[in-house]
Amino acid sequence: MKFSSYKDNRTIQALDYIASRACGRAITKLVALKLLYLADRYHLRKYGRTILDDKYLAMPYGPVASHAKDMIDIMEGTGGDADGYLSVSRIAPNRFAIRSARTPDTSALSESEMEALDCATQQLFLRGDIVDFTHQFPEWKKHEPELDAGKRAVEMDYLDFFLPCEDPGTEYCDASENHVSLSREVYQENTQWRL
Repeated sequence: MKFSSYKDNRTIQALDYIASRACGRAITKLVALKLLYLADRYHLRKYGRTILDDKYLAMPYGPVASHAKDMIDIMEGTGGDADGYLSVSRIAPNRFAIRSARTPDTSALSESEMEALDCATQQLFLRGDIVDFTHQFPEWKKHEPELDAGKRAVEMDYLDFFLPCEDPGTEYCDASENHVSLSREVYQENTQWRL
């Protein structure tokens, strides 16, 4: 399927960038979605905007960019995107691997976005369990009781992404508390004009 919107293109390029940084390893849909979340969270906290402009849902396995998930679901059925950036192949009955099939179009990403995607990808190699790691952040933890009570998904609020972690050692974004506060103001000003 041909993905043609601006949002689709950004998602494909972000996925391709992450997949190209995985040291030749294929990444699963679950891991890809966790890395996109970590990159968006980093970029929002440091620069006041997300990369994907996606809607995030708190789900049992952590935060999920809903549009990105839908796109990956489609690519599972087609083997990748129509422009040939990504290859998606079945590696188990309900498990798919995402690989970069060609050099990412880095002109579609800013330097700060590549910085955030690099930082997110590094977490894959630094953390033992990337899913467990994403459960440590307040924006997901806020919805844990609802998920434990049986809800499949709860919409997340981007303002919660600015909350500090209970354990400061969990934070991977190198922005100071003051910087994060300024980024929150930038985000709020920008979203005010979008309404």
